[in-house]
Amino acid sequence: MNHPVLDAHIHTVIMHGLIKVGHFHRAIRLFRKAVVEKYPLDVVSYTVAICGLLKGGRTKEASALYGQMKEVGIDPNAHTYKVMLFGFCKDRVANMVKQMLQEMIDAGIELDFNTFNRVTNFLFKSHSPCSSFNLLIEMWDLGLMPDKAMHSLLLDGLAHGVRIGDAHHSLLKGYLEDNLYVGMSGSDDLSDVAASVG
Repeated sequence: MNHPVLDAHIHTVIMHGLIKVGHFHRAIRLFRKAVVEKYPLDVVSYTVAICGLLKGGRTKEASALYGQMKEVGIDPNAHTYKVMLFGFCKDRVANMVKQMLQEMIDAGIELDFNTFNRVTNFLFKSHSPCSSFNLLIEMWDLGLMPDKAMHSLLLDGLAHGVRIGDAHHSLLKGYLEDNLYVGMSGSDDLSDVAASVG
C-alpha cells in the first residue's frame, strides 16, 4: 500500500484480495489513496471499489463512486452493472435497480441470466411497479436478454399476477405465439393468456 511505484492494476488486485477476506474499509482506503495519487484507474478498478462499498453496506457511497466514475469519463461495463444490480437488489433500492436497467438499455449492455434472476426475484418480492418489468421486456425486445430469461419472466409474472402495460401487450402476444406451445384449442386461448399479462 505504501509503494508509489506500484501501478493502478496492482492496487486493484490488492483491493480485490482485501475485499475477498472482508477488509472492505482497507480496500476503500487503498482505492482513495490511488485516486489522490492520480493513478490511471480504469473501469475494473472502479468496479472493484464499488463492489467493496456494496459488500461493506455503504450503498450511498457506492452510488456516489459510480457517478464519479462516469464524471471522469469511464463508462461502466457489463460487470459494473451486474455488481450494482446485485448490491441494489440486496439492499432493496428499487429506484436504483430501475435506473441501472434503463442505463443498460441505453448502453446496449446485455443482462445475463443470473443477474436477471436476481432482479426479477427482487422485483416480485418488492411488488415493484410494472414499469420495472416493462424495462425487462424492452431489454428482451432489443436483444439484450436471452429468450430463456423472457420465458422465465413471463411464467413468473403470470404466477404472481403481474400486469404488464399496454405498450408491451402485442410484444408479449408475439412472444407467446413464437415460443410457447399452442395446442389445438386455438389462438383465442392464447389471446386470453396474453391479455392476463397485459
